[in-house]
Amino acid sequence: MSTELIKARSALAGINTLLKQQKVLPAVLALHDALGLIIRTPLMKSERADFERSLENAVFRLNGDANLRKIYPILLQYTPGEEAALQGMLRELLNELQESAVQDAKKMLAEQERRKQEGFAKGRQLILEGQYDPAGQFFDKMLKYFHDDQELRVDIGELFLEAGQFDQAFTYLLESMRNNPESVHLLNRIGMGLRKLGKFEEAEQCFLQALKLSTDDERLYFNLGRVYVDRAQWDKAEQAASKAMALNPDLEQAKKMRDFAQRKRKG
Repeated sequence: MSTELIKARSALAGINTLLKQQKVLPAVLALHDALGLIIRTPLMKSERADFERSLENAVFRLNGDANLRKIYPILLQYTPGEEAALQGMLRELLNELQESAVQDAKKMLAEQERRKQEGFAKGRQLILEGQYDPAGQFFDKMLKYFHDDQELRVDIGELFLEAGQFDQAFTYLLESMRNNPESVHLLNRIGMGLRKLGKFEEAEQCFLQALKLSTDDERLYFNLGRVYVDRAQWDKAEQAASKAMALNPDLEQAKKMRDFAQRKRKG
């Protein structure tokens, strides 16, 4: 038996296991791929009879699967010798299953977003009530579930920042920066938050890291310049403002920063 037919036999043999594991899409895909191998490969009479029995069994298993019936109520039909017709039905079935998987994923994402917004609102209410430690404990539990959501970490940090809880704000902002050092958008947001906290060195590093990733963003140069203004580093402030203006000559705030830095440097 050829390597291709061995692959086909193995795929067919695994369909029942996949269905028991409620893996409907992989099970249908296994039958589709095995059928393709069988159609393309010349078969001896004994091999053909063996594969016809295996195909009949696979179709029977799929037709009896309750999970598949919910998605695709039409029964598969297979007659030995008409493998091409079965392959056409399987292609249609795969399209339905893939569309169903997409819709399920969208529903799951929508539910996750709903839970996140509800949790964020609850934590924000705790902060508004001055319950800062319980809010921090609540958000930490929340982040165990949304552990990859760095935007959420920044949002939480900004909540504490607005409430004047600078140490907690710094913790969330810095953690987000460490977890996602290659997101220009996040680095810019974090840098602005760190600057408000008076963490000028960390803010500078944020903006410099972002500029390594995006050298043509005038807002990054402008925000970096604000850090230098806060630190009274007038030469660097002027340079940053000038670079922002080179990218966007209409950025009036950058012009004001440059002129202010020049006056301070000369005076």
